[in-house]
Amino acid sequence: MALEIGAISLERITLFVFAVLVTAVGGNVAYSLILKYLETRHVKFWGAYLLAKMLLYSTYVVGIGYGITYVLAFNVSELVASLGLLGIVIASGAMPMIQNYYSGFLIILDRPFREKDYVEFNGTVCKVINIGLRRTQMRAVDGRIFIVPNTMFFSSPVINYTQGEYLKTTLEVPIAHDADMEKARAVIMEICVENSNIVPKVSKHMSVLEALLSLPKDIKKLEPKILIKSMDKDRTVLEVWFWIQNINRRDAICSEVLWRVKERFKEEGIKLG
Repeated sequence: MALEIGAISLERITLFVFAVLVTAVGGNVAYSLILKYLETRHVKFWGAYLLAKMLLYSTYVVGIGYGITYVLAFNVSELVASLGLLGIVIASGAMPMIQNYYSGFLIILDRPFREKDYVEFNGTVCKVINIGLRRTQMRAVDGRIFIVPNTMFFSSPVINYTQGEYLKTTLEVPIAHDADMEKARAVIMEICVENSNIVPKVSKHMSVLEALLSLPKDIKKLEPKILIKSMDKDRTVLEVWFWIQNINRRDAICSEVLWRVKERFKEEGIKLG
């Protein structure tokens, strides 16, 4: 005779645990294979990834539901009704977890950001790695991994750089008070216009279709601009505006522009302030 714990035999409990494990492993393997297939086929339609995620969670629900109903032989409706006040107490204690699951469902459904998007959360730029029902995993550009409860995204603003078009970037270039300001301005403008990561040259990385769909009609508004930020008897500070597409390359692009400015100023005899 099988050992019993309460009204449930140890054999049934073992089978239930086994069913849950098989469900979890099988669901994750199927999800990984689908993602691999979508990546190899270069599928970018977000709905395909949403369906894959929903398939994973549906597998969990079916597997655990089968284990409770048929392996443990529980009548789910009677079990819920019999819990009574205890169920209310448990639900109250689990409210934060329930809120996280609900928030995760809303994120997956509403798609304010998607996996592989670059977002800024609490002042940190991150790449979204995985959106789960309870929490979301993100990798910062410096390599740190953030695991964030989903309710946090509804109490703190999230900036999505991937779903936007172009990001304005600002640099300051101080020049000596006696330097040729017009010449300095012309050199900086030339450097920005020639850079393939800055609008309008950034379109060269796109296909014709991508350029037609993403480049605004008033592209001239996004051309580099150079303004005077401040000036005194010792120096004039020029403020350079330009627009880029890849937030993850912002620091590298700024560094590249400043290096070119330094080299060209030396060639042209323009003194930095």
